[in-house]
Amino acid sequence: PQEDRSQLSGHDLTWWQTNHPDWILYACDASNAPTHDFAYWAGVDKPDVPLDFHNPDVIDYQVRQLNGANAIANGDTALAIDQIVFQDAMAGGNPNFGQTVKNGEYACGVWQNGTFVRRYNGVHDPAWTADMVAFVKTARHIVTTDPTLAPYHLKIVVNHPLGGIGDPNEQALLSNIDGMVDERGYADYGRYTGNATLFNATTAYLTYLQKRGLAVFIINSFQDAAVTPVQREYALATYFMANDGGADVYISPSTGGGEQNYPEYSVQLGKPCGEYSGGPKIWYRKYSGGLVVVNSGSMPDAALTAALPSNHSYIDIDGRTVTNPLSVASSDAYVLLTSNGCS
Repeated sequence: PQEDRSQLSGHDLTWWQTNHPDWILYACDASNAPTHDFAYWAGVDKPDVPLDFHNPDVIDYQVRQLNGANAIANGDTALAIDQIVFQDAMAGGNPNFGQTVKNGEYACGVWQNGTFVRRYNGVHDPAWTADMVAFVKTARHIVTTDPTLAPYHLKIVVNHPLGGIGDPNEQALLSNIDGMVDERGYADYGRYTGNATLFNATTAYLTYLQKRGLAVFIINSFQDAAVTPVQREYALATYFMANDGGADVYISPSTGGGEQNYPEYSVQLGKPCGEYSGGPKIWYRKYSGGLVVVNSGSMPDAALTAALPSNHSYIDIDGRTVTNPLSVASSDAYVLLTSNGCS
């Protein structure tokens, strides 16, 4: 919402300063004083001009004129809206335009004919969250009512950190989307081994979304040179725990890494026998063709024991030895194949 996609629009900073100077989003310093530093989303290395997504004209430009038109021209079936974040995570000073990043600054407003017009009063200003929700609501309205876009029935998918189900803003967001990307996933950018609550919170949230009829896209970026078989098995096991028919999983050694066709993707577990169960640290889910076991994080206990149904024999998908009871290391998991797993 808060940046022009320059690769698609072809608009550089000069174009924006000439044609829509009052659409450009600027930063305030730590004392809340406005500056002429362009707002900056960390990690963006393209000359994407920051835009005032509070402005309805900006939303129309982003959704209808630019990305919506591009979607139907290319035969796409969805609009993906990145970084729907409920706090002002932008800094001031944009290195893509020759400025120095100033992390104490935050995106806060626009300049109109030499006068500063404030949009936000701090990193946690509720106005920022309201504008994020309004952007998605308006995007939904545009793709369903615009005479050119509506016949294509474009879906709305957002990249959004998992929030509180009871939050009215969260509920408003969920009511206006078709799917959600969980960029943090179960790998937490490789930090998953130190987070004992990640599995519980993520699985509860993703299963809730699917019960609402939403698709969920789980990204697991491990930030290593290569994803090990143990990591791949953990990523798939957590996916199998959360998948109620509307989930997809992506496993990569790094954020934005290329797609890998891992052999574990060919695993066929059949249908789930029910919801996941267990806890608080050892979790189970039975499938018609297997059993999934996850240790969500047991440190300082290096491992915990999982009791497997005794009337079955099991084969681990990556060839690890399976005993019963099964010792499962902290933040580790097993995807086990068997027959008649629901019995």
